[in-house]
Amino acid sequence: GSVADLGCGLGADTLAFARAGLCVLAVEIDPHTAACAAANLRSFPDARVLVGDVEQLEPGQLRCPDGGAMTALWLDPARRESGRGRTRQRIFDPEAFSPPFSVIRRLAATGVPMGVKMGPGMDRAAIPPEATAEWVSHGGDVVEVVLWFNALATPGVRRRATVLGPDPLVPRALHVLDSPVAAEQEPAAPVGPPGAYLYEPDGAVIRSGQVRALAEAVDGHLLDERIAYVTSDDARELDWARCWRIAARLPLHEKTLRRWVREHGVTSLTVKKRGVDVVPERLRRRLLAGASRGPGSGGRHATLLATRWDEPGGEQRACFVVEPV
Repeated sequence: GSVADLGCGLGADTLAFARAGLCVLAVEIDPHTAACAAANLRSFPDARVLVGDVEQLEPGQLRCPDGGAMTALWLDPARRESGRGRTRQRIFDPEAFSPPFSVIRRLAATGVPMGVKMGPGMDRAAIPPEATAEWVSHGGDVVEVVLWFNALATPGVRRRATVLGPDPLVPRALHVLDSPVAAEQEPAAPVGPPGAYLYEPDGAVIRSGQVRALAEAVDGHLLDERIAYVTSDDARELDWARCWRIAARLPLHEKTLRRWVREHGVTSLTVKKRGVDVVPERLRRRLLAGASRGPGSGGRHATLLATRWDEPGGEQRACFVVEPV
């Protein structure tokens, strides 16, 4: 029924909670930012903004306007170093966040239901074992990992990948994939040579370390244990992975690729890569250099996928010409 948004910024999350009918207390350390958040929340009588330092607060101090205790906490720690304009850089050490991760752990230890929005690149080893970690992708982009504590944690679930559709106003869960164990306890997926199809998992599946589940779902295997490409001889339609048919296998040599592009009249190109030292945009420009791209040129689009895998004779590298299934 109520939630305290600790470190609310301009109040975007607070506003979403208020629109959902919750009693909301937002806490922001900067008075000017807090004033903006209060302005954004002015239409909601059950929402108020408090100027304060999250690191100095105790959950028992947080109250609804009617005096009742807050029943849940929400935090979105600031993850930028000091600086101005383009000089500001994102940081990755959770203890350097504001509030620091040690404060988050202290709040979680009180037993209050709590959600914490973190950057999707958070080191999985830093995730507390008592939390359910949920990586969320929206329209194909991984946007966050949320750590759920106490009553908001899902019993028996350590890692979750939630794949949302592209609608920004009504996000719909296309697929939810759960794992009961930590990533380092996940059994190794089988590895083998390329089949007829390649699968590219959704980013949330990759970040949550659940690529093995994709291999099982398509009766396939990984190309390489360190690369998130799954291959299979079966084509399956999935909401949480993209399936490509391998139309051709080309050596990963620029001259060979340029000749193939020219011979096939390719004037528009997408280059993807994993596990090889290739800069996709740079390679794309070089392969298309001199290609006719004007109106009526009659060209075609192609997708090249560069990667590597191991075979008994040694490491293999190739550029696959792939077509979406």
